[in-house]
Amino acid sequence: MQTIRKIAHALAGIMLCMAYSQARAGNFDKEWFRIFGRWDGDELRADNIQLRLPDKDTTKGQVSGRIDKINYQQRTLLIGPFTINWSDDTRFDHITPDQLKVGMTLKVSGTIAGLNRFMPRRIGLESSPYAPGSLQVTGLSSPSTERLDGEHAFTVLNIPVHTTQNGYNIFKSLIRRQDVRRPDDQFKFNLLGKPVTIGGEYDLNPVFRDDFDLKRNEQDGSVRLDQELKLEAFYPISNFTAVFLSFKGITGSRFNMASDSTDRTAVELARDETWILFDRIAGTGFGLQFGNQNVSETREWWWDKDMDALRFYYNHGPIHFELMGGKQIGGESTLQSIDPEHDEVYRVMGLASWMWRSKQRLEFFFLKQWDRSSRDTPGRVIKRVNRDTYDDDMAWFGFRAIGELGLDDYGTLNYWVDVAGVHGDETVYKYQSIDNTPLTKVDRVNQNTVNGWAFDIGAFWTLPVKYEPTFTLSYARASGDSDPNHGGNSTFRQTGINRNKWRFNGVNRFRVYGELLRPELSNLGILTTALGVRMLKNSSIELVYHKYDQVEAIGNLRDANINAAPNGINKDIGQELDLVMNFREWKRLEIGVTAAVFDPGKAFDDKKDLAYSISLDVNYNF
Repeated sequence: MQTIRKIAHALAGIMLCMAYSQARAGNFDKEWFRIFGRWDGDELRADNIQLRLPDKDTTKGQVSGRIDKINYQQRTLLIGPFTINWSDDTRFDHITPDQLKVGMTLKVSGTIAGLNRFMPRRIGLESSPYAPGSLQVTGLSSPSTERLDGEHAFTVLNIPVHTTQNGYNIFKSLIRRQDVRRPDDQFKFNLLGKPVTIGGEYDLNPVFRDDFDLKRNEQDGSVRLDQELKLEAFYPISNFTAVFLSFKGITGSRFNMASDSTDRTAVELARDETWILFDRIAGTGFGLQFGNQNVSETREWWWDKDMDALRFYYNHGPIHFELMGGKQIGGESTLQSIDPEHDEVYRVMGLASWMWRSKQRLEFFFLKQWDRSSRDTPGRVIKRVNRDTYDDDMAWFGFRAIGELGLDDYGTLNYWVDVAGVHGDETVYKYQSIDNTPLTKVDRVNQNTVNGWAFDIGAFWTLPVKYEPTFTLSYARASGDSDPNHGGNSTFRQTGINRNKWRFNGVNRFRVYGELLRPELSNLGILTTALGVRMLKNSSIELVYHKYDQVEAIGNLRDANINAAPNGINKDIGQELDLVMNFREWKRLEIGVTAAVFDPGKAFDDKKDLAYSISLDVNYNF
């Protein structure tokens, strides 16, 4: 407890120092922003504000929106408040001037020339169509002021902008998952003078997988078909208070290729995000969120989970701070009240993020976890679905540096450095299956003191040419122990609420440690290289290679996705090749195709075979 108190004090000190350094400046003063919002005819209501790399020419900018009017004779078109006048020098991408039509969504780059007049250097189609009134602008902001209603006001490209946000370094998880993309024209109706937004998504995910036991001449192939329908409602009670409710129906079917295996189908209704948010409390940068909420961070290396929690946060300009605490409560779904791995697990977690420069952040993390679930004893017989392999009383702590560097004519370089440590006590349970029954027996129990470390460092370079080819190189390593269950264990393990999903320059997230093996970063060194391209309007293809080696040779891979254990003699786990394709060419529809092959290394016996999988993900947002 003393350790957590010290960490909390340190994070609070960092937050207060950074907040003080910004106290004399407005929250949106003279920065380059990309702003998405709704134009009401007089001003732009900003819903999403991102800091962009500055340009030497302060008149430069970008405008994206629907064409409201066209005058072909005068070579002008109207997008929101902007009159855009093209010339013979204007470059048109994937479209010609005679193809322009009212209602079409364009992206226009150029310079501002007087009040609401924009001289385009380049005109192209946006990756997805906008709803009427939706507008995105990029440019240099004016000094900002705070209005009497508590909103911040400033101008970008000479048009007035206002926002309820108190900063531009805001984690999207305060509203919903980072990988969720909803259309901006969702169904709405008024309730007590405020709009209720109704939406959701349908997800279809068939997966074929084979040879996950790595054994030749043994049939273990299967087809899984998962479906999920999510319904959600967002209601802003006031400018700074909102309620979000979401529920989902799930079906999961598994069809086995082996004739002696049983096919299974499960249907459940599940509770999703359900929370209330109080922002800008008493006109400050502090806020409070309570309920089942998505707790996530950029790379999902530390955490990404829907959990019952109370979250206290602070936003001011480039500063973001969060302190969260909670535990899962029952009623998660009709099939399982609560996952045994998270039953009676109490967590306190926090992060401090400072966007010290455009597109560059320093972040500090900590998590303390107490597992107060019942302790099993050797010989006890329990249901197999109630197995809980680890009871952890631990603390994680670390930092991240992440950002994007402009290389002028050589493109952009994105980098990241994650460093983490873990300390605490763990109880490890080994189970023995009871044949032909849904039961299992506790075989033995080990208790250890844990001290471990890990890092993940990498970069990807995107060239400024057609198809935006992107080259990625990274290396992650976590400490191990050759004898982990003898009182002391130096093996690092991740928090258990991480997903390890991110994206390089592609349009969607994927598992950055392998789509097939999916290991936890624990007692492993993982070398990753990748080549990706962007194509069409908003699609990408990435070829990703991973090489896996144990730090210490032991007969276990923590939380891996294959049904085979290494021999504990050789460190060579193997290599994997993933092909990740994502298509976002439509307003509401997303399609992803992922193929993966795992080639086991010398840590597996001589009869090893390739494991492979292919999956399709069809997602419809509404």
